Amino acid sequence: MANPTAAQVSAGYNARVAGIRAALLAVLVGLWKALPDYRGPAAAKFIAQTAPLIAGAQLQVAQLTAAYLAAVTGGQLGRTVPAVPVRPADVANLRGVAPSVLYQRPFTQVYTELSRGVPIDTAVDRGRIRLVDLATTDVQLAKTHTARRALAAEPAIAGYRRVLVGEENCGLCVVASTQLYHREELLPIHPGCDCSVEPVHGEHTGQVLDKDVLAAAHAAIAERFGKFDAGGRAPDYRKVILVRQHGEIGPVLTVKGQEFTGPGDLTGSGS
Repeated sequence: MANPTAAQVSAGYNARVAGIRAALLAVLVGLWKALPDYRGPAAAKFIAQTAPLIAGAQLQVAQLTAAYLAAVTGGQLGRTVPAVPVRPADVANLRGVAPSVLYQRPFTQVYTELSRGVPIDTAVDRGRIRLVDLATTDVQLAKTHTARRALAAEPAIAGYRRVLVGEENCGLCVVASTQLYHREELLPIHPGCDCSVEPVHGEHTGQVLDKDVLAAAHAAIAERFGKFDAGGRAPDYRKVILVRQHGEIGPVLTVKGQEFTGPGDLTGSGS
């Protein structure tokens, strides 16, 4: 049987990661909806029950990422590339915030909404949304941190490009997917981001421009800002699509004028 192509390896990897994420979120949401209330004891029990599940999903995604990048890099270089080892400690506490603090935030969201006079059902649903956002980002961080470790370990890799995953992608990711990143850079993400990476070897400088992706980038800019210029002059994409440093998540894709929590601003209620 012929060896799988890089596209097949990538598709298989992305499908398995998506499956792990979907299974985790299904369990978390099910447990959330089954809570008798959203007060202190119930919150503590929920966090104790779900923290190991989230950590397990992160570890699985990190191990898959290491194996995927070893396979793709080896295919590009024509030799065997060992996967970087992944231990639980490598994906623990990537935000620098303990799970007991981080996953209290959905409950705080419920209290905050109720204090504003929001109906209980709506408040609980907004807490659920916060929970899903947190867990999704934690799984994505396991992917991006492992990717950085794997790419940095192989000197023959010049850098990497963002790989768009799924049938729908936000304009930020489409534009960012035309860029070449240094192999030791952490992939900038955003809430809900599921992008992957693809190693790039050899001599490369500047942007990695694919005609189809670039056309999609122009369309995304036109949809977001009402105009585009194939020369990137109106608006200047480099000034519109920015990377800001989030105090917990690291580099985050954003649009000019949108602010994020910085390292000195965190009080336990961030994204």
